[in-house]
Amino acid sequence: MTAIQPETLEPPAPRSDLLDLVDQLALAVESKVIEWRREIHARPELACKEFRTSSLVAAHLRALRFDEVRTGLGGGTGVIGVLRGSMDGPVIALRADMDALPVREETGLPFASKVTADWGGVEVPVMHACGHDAHTAVLMGAAEVLAALRDDLPGTVLFVFQPAEEGPPPGWVGLHGAKLLLAEGALSSPKPEAMYGIHVVGGKPPGTAGHIHYHVGCGGYAMRQFKIVVEGKGGHASMPWRTIDPLVVGAQILLGLQTIISRNTDVYRNQATLSIGSFRGGEKFNVIPDVAVMEGALRVTDAASMPEMERRLSSLVEGMASAVGALGRVEWGHYDPQLTNDIELCAIAASSLERAAGPDGVVAVAPPFALDDFAQFSQHIPSLFFTVDVPPCKNTGSRPISGLLLRRGDIRGLCSFHHCLAPECDRVIVGAWLLRRRGSIDQLDRASLLQAISVLTARRQRSRECACAASRDFNVQRIQHHGNFESL
Repeated sequence: MTAIQPETLEPPAPRSDLLDLVDQLALAVESKVIEWRREIHARPELACKEFRTSSLVAAHLRALRFDEVRTGLGGGTGVIGVLRGSMDGPVIALRADMDALPVREETGLPFASKVTADWGGVEVPVMHACGHDAHTAVLMGAAEVLAALRDDLPGTVLFVFQPAEEGPPPGWVGLHGAKLLLAEGALSSPKPEAMYGIHVVGGKPPGTAGHIHYHVGCGGYAMRQFKIVVEGKGGHASMPWRTIDPLVVGAQILLGLQTIISRNTDVYRNQATLSIGSFRGGEKFNVIPDVAVMEGALRVTDAASMPEMERRLSSLVEGMASAVGALGRVEWGHYDPQLTNDIELCAIAASSLERAAGPDGVVAVAPPFALDDFAQFSQHIPSLFFTVDVPPCKNTGSRPISGLLLRRGDIRGLCSFHHCLAPECDRVIVGAWLLRRRGSIDQLDRASLLQAISVLTARRQRSRECACAASRDFNVQRIQHHGNFESL
């Protein structure tokens, strides 16, 4: 593994007066961000139909006198604003997604969505259930702050407002979302040297508002979407013996699919999931249909396992259908890779994230966020994607959470960092480098390291949500082979 040189990871210290000005501008725009977020939340739009949202964004960027405001991107609703500073410098991209989901809102909030829209020929309720309203509003606020600092801004900032992160509407043909923006060359002139994305995370306990989490290296899920089509023989429901019921066959396939994870996958090395989100067939209660269709996604944390799992899924569908005289096939769809957070960007951004979290906040290296098509950008541009906790209650003060607290340099740091690093990294060496940089490596002996690995193993047994598999025996053998910690 190429050695990581700490001296190359220290960003230049920004001027204190500029940081103070950023704080003042951010505070001044806060009420606008809240207003934008609530307006977008009350009027959500589904993927590839974010016309009102993109118009709101474009009008805002033009009012800020951006150098360029590019519209009609990513299938028609994407927007990219180009802000050039007064000094030479790098090109940085900031990204937010804009689309909502076909979900009914029942929050009772005064700005709750009452919107319905067409989704594959069906009228469905629409809600911003994944926080994209917040992402868009926050990036609009950042645009206003940085536009006010144009005279002090070195380089260029691209503000990327992306459609269709949640996937395209039924019947959509071709690429969508981040992958389509890349294919169109929307980020090629100028090409960013670094790209940053954010995701809010709800459902957290009180006291965690503003807590920031990110992973280092490659992590999270790779995902393959799929459609299962079962062709049977329809007929009247009163005479099912004259039919080959595709709904019954589909139900059997749905149950059988669960064994691919529960009986064929080592979940300690590959935290895979296989979920069906849609099962359709038939239009009338007394008619057995000819065809049933299921749609879902296969997610893996070991990307190399995907081809074999796809083979198993196809074999199961075809075999179970064939056994009762039906035809079953799998139509494979969109693929998202695992998200790679650039190691150097993580180190550079650490102090900025700490400052954003505040003196009582928490910034932690943690298991990767489940999935976001920002991963497509990370395959082409050095990237950093992080999450911010947004519990439903007001923050009542920070409390310690598991993970590498960036203000600490103790044994817990190694435990969590070992747990979250990319598979291709030498976890122990990088974790040791991080602790050495913080001045406490001399306190770690072999027993302490073994204790850390034991703690990690216990945590892994309690939760399978972690995204990078780690084996205690493997690491213990490495330490035994080398004899002691220092020789690593």
